[in-house]
Amino acid sequence: MRAELLTWIASVANEVTDEAERMSRQFGFPLDEYSPALGILEIRPLLFAAAHEATDDPDRHVREAAIAACIPLLEDPQLLHHRPALVPLIRGVLGTSDL
Repeated sequence: MRAELLTWIASVANEVTDEAERMSRQFGFPLDEYSPALGILEIRPLLFAAAHEATDDPDRHVREAAIAACIPLLEDPQLLHHRPALVPLIRGVLGTSDL
């Protein structure tokens, strides 16, 4: 269940990225005019905090889901400082993942 919830966080985070903004703007639907997207942008630090808390979970599936959820959230300017600490986790855990 924890891994599934973290996967949900990742899916939400992946919908409101810089790339999603570029694509939406290209098709005439800028995310900054869409209130649900603005809400997600506002809560990215909270989503990151929830996911980051599980990056050292003893269950490998939970750990993988947590790290994967953190990645798209790191685009947030408030979260950029977390990138250096996550690089070893990304390489060590996701780089060796069966998924």
